[in-house]
Amino acid sequence: MTNTIYHHAYGSIYKKANQIKKVKSKIGAQSEAQSRAQSIQALAALQNKELSVNDLVHALRLKNKTGALKRTVSDLLERKLIVYTVPNKPNSRLQKYRLTKKGNDVLVNSVKRGI
Repeated sequence: MTNTIYHHAYGSIYKKANQIKKVKSKIGAQSEAQSRAQSIQALAALQNKELSVNDLVHALRLKNKTGALKRTVSDLLERKLIVYTVPNKPNSRLQKYRLTKKGNDVLVNSVKRGI
């Protein structure tokens, strides 16, 4: 009997784990889509002028500087879609970001694809 209870409990735990995995996958997909959308919006905002992080907050109509925005900017820098205007001082209070040619190409392609 205890063996049956053990298997029943294990099956229930396994089922619950699968449900959690599905929810996390769905949340991850939504988060990735939102991140992509925010990246494209940031690139579009930077298309015509250099902007600080606070300028990006306003351009993207955010209430404040969020962790998601910080991750977006970091990702765009890493992918070389944007660059620092003061490269030697990444934490400068005068720091702004500029769109690169590669970033502009990504933006143009996303517009063509309707993203």
